Amino acid sequence: MWRRPSESPGAISASTIPVTWFPGGLWRRSRGLSATPPGLPDRLRVGVFSEVGHPESGYRHFSGVGNFLTYNLRYCKQRGVEMDLHSYAERDRIDEDGSVQLFGWRPRVPIRVDPTIPQDLSHIFLDRRILRAAAARCYDVINVVAPGTMGLQGMRIARRLGVPAVAMYTTSLAEYASKRATELLGPLGFLKRPTVAATEAVGWRTMRWFYSRRNGIRAVLAPTRSTMEAIRQRLDAPLAMLGRGVDTDLFRPSPEAALDSRDPGRPLILYSGRLHRGDKDLDRFAEILDAAPEARLLMVGDGPHRDDLEAEFGDRAEFTGALAGEALAAAYRRCDFFVFPSRHDTFGQVVMEAMAAGLPVVVTDQGGPQELVDHGRTGFVADDDSFLSRVRQLARSAELRRDMARRARKAAEARSWTRIFDELMGHYRRAASRQS
Repeated sequence: MWRRPSESPGAISASTIPVTWFPGGLWRRSRGLSATPPGLPDRLRVGVFSEVGHPESGYRHFSGVGNFLTYNLRYCKQRGVEMDLHSYAERDRIDEDGSVQLFGWRPRVPIRVDPTIPQDLSHIFLDRRILRAAAARCYDVINVVAPGTMGLQGMRIARRLGVPAVAMYTTSLAEYASKRATELLGPLGFLKRPTVAATEAVGWRTMRWFYSRRNGIRAVLAPTRSTMEAIRQRLDAPLAMLGRGVDTDLFRPSPEAALDSRDPGRPLILYSGRLHRGDKDLDRFAEILDAAPEARLLMVGDGPHRDDLEAEFGDRAEFTGALAGEALAAAYRRCDFFVFPSRHDTFGQVVMEAMAAGLPVVVTDQGGPQELVDHGRTGFVADDDSFLSRVRQLARSAELRRDMARRARKAAEARSWTRIFDELMGHYRRAASRQS
């Protein structure tokens, strides 16, 4: 249970926080040392900056990034790693639990490019509230999770304080921007192609600037090899791969008795994720339901297009809204296989969750999820032409689903969160040890 610390939220923006000035800019309050000791530090204090934070921040957003942060905070608490998460909240607040602290910051100029992800337009400039809090906490390394406005704050604060930064490549801003331009310019066909191309070019220039060595970024961590190769020629920063884990205790297969009670001729297809047509290519599900009329669809999640999708699919699909924890795991166990039509995800955490729950999966041959699937053994990696036929193949063969389910579960068991976060701590230590 999160508890409020002894200090009040106002303390995090007080002007009395003692700081020291060095030639490189505003630096750290002393913790008994004049600087970080040379070499690999035995203990680290990490500041993480992300638009998406812990659910108690006041914003309900469920995504692979939010899932990653939740497990990361749990890992740090269990091992005594000092980690602070700076994210947006409905009011300025601090919550703490052991070695973990959550800093919630109320946006001063709130904007919602995406309805479920808060942003603050004022954060194109340095926020002195957050700067003072970060200076007082004396971070050894800063982790920037995404190139949003809170990520921008983290990068600016790292530069101002002279703290080395590690960035995670979780969102392709260029592709995201081009998709939004495509949606907005739908009726204006003659303007669409040049505008979308220009928008994507600006997006890549922004990302090259954001992730550059000049901004103090010591490493950019990509979730898959294909993502790393796709951005290698575009970013001026050292790249490394950091995969994702899955909670195999929470996400587990259905008991055999439950499987035997199902109607093998009426399989239930699962989709879990944000309900956004463009980002997740959800229009494919209309084709899927037409191609496999014997199947039913369970859609778990929420987003701006939920109402439209419910009206379109009618009684052919069931919508649960956003789920988490055991309720989410139970939804996986209800289903027979998982379909993820997105072409642009950098990883696809939900694919790992499905495999841990013993579900065969069908993914596209574009983006990061294809690396999670052993084609023909744990599921299918399909191009546009074969995607529907692979869904039909699974829908019409209970025996194939059972064989793939066992192999999918075994593959997921090899991906533990502990190993992933041990690797992340190694990246933090290497970044801190190269500090100038």
